[in-house]
Amino acid sequence: MSSEKKLLGVLVLERSDRNFDDDDVELVEMVARQLGLGMERATQSENLEFQSTVAAAYVWAADLAHDINHEVGNIRNWAYLIREKSGQALNLAEYAKRIEEVLLIFLARDLGRIQ
Repeated sequence: MSSEKKLLGVLVLERSDRNFDDDDVELVEMVARQLGLGMERATQSENLEFQSTVAAAYVWAADLAHDINHEVGNIRNWAYLIREKSGQALNLAEYAKRIEEVLLIFLARDLGRIQ
């Protein structure tokens, strides 16, 4: 029996020399309750471990999404500057170089965490 009054299993005992007395029955019931509690705790422990794993994966994914969004914002800013300045005689190679640097930083840092 579990703490929620659910059947967790069956305990079968046999005795050939005499019948079980009240003390025997009480002892077996106590052992069965302890076994039930142990089984419940093992299940709860497994569930907690699973939930912790899911929570850690969620936090990692949220962190990665934040980093990606930040780097995409940097790329968009540099692209905006290139587009805005393309009609003027500025050094567009410098803007392109910064975009490449941002992408290289992102690839080295974030994709390394994924693998």
